[in-house]
Amino acid sequence: MPLLVNEGKVLLETIKTECEIRTGRQGWCSGQRRAFSRAARRCSTGDPTVVNALELPPEGAEVRGLHIRPFPAMESVTFDYGRDPDANALYLFTLGGLRVLHMGAIGNPVPQEHLDALHGNVDLLFALTGAHATIALEDLDAAIEAIGPRGVIPMHYYSPRGVLEIEPVDAFLERHPAESITQVGGPELELTPETLPAGTPHIYVLEQSR
Repeated sequence: MPLLVNEGKVLLETIKTECEIRTGRQGWCSGQRRAFSRAARRCSTGDPTVVNALELPPEGAEVRGLHIRPFPAMESVTFDYGRDPDANALYLFTLGGLRVLHMGAIGNPVPQEHLDALHGNVDLLFALTGAHATIALEDLDAAIEAIGPRGVIPMHYYSPRGVLEIEPVDAFLERHPAESITQVGGPELELTPETLPAGTPHIYVLEQSR
């Protein structure tokens, strides 16, 4: 799972919905896997550094002032890809005072040792909500409860503008109270440690930017 870091900007290439989230004076942007190079050019300036989470040590490493810690994972071991499932990783980093966890492309329940390490240490979770080849929704719910993020941003769900036959975001949203969900109404959202609610995780649904 490549991470593109450049002076406070990070490109998360496994996120299906392209969006830009600003945290104070810093921000990060995501793009579809097939459009990695194009999204990288749009979201970064200067001389970006590409980091593969699978190549980081277990304790993580610092890249241009950003500490990134990987949590090894696998694609689904039961889904028929027509090939062997690939290794990938969840990765945790802090940006603009927010501790952010991206779920990579995990296709199985999050291992207990990862849940133990992440409990209470995540403010914002980028959650895989399309099921099928990625984590099942019941396993995702269990991970959210165990980790305890303050905010959740759904990603990797069905879009009529996409090509994946996966679940729509509503399949995930209907499992959670309506009062815990905000439809942002656009592709951008500004969050800070002060504006994220405490208690039950709040879900922010972004719109595709294209």
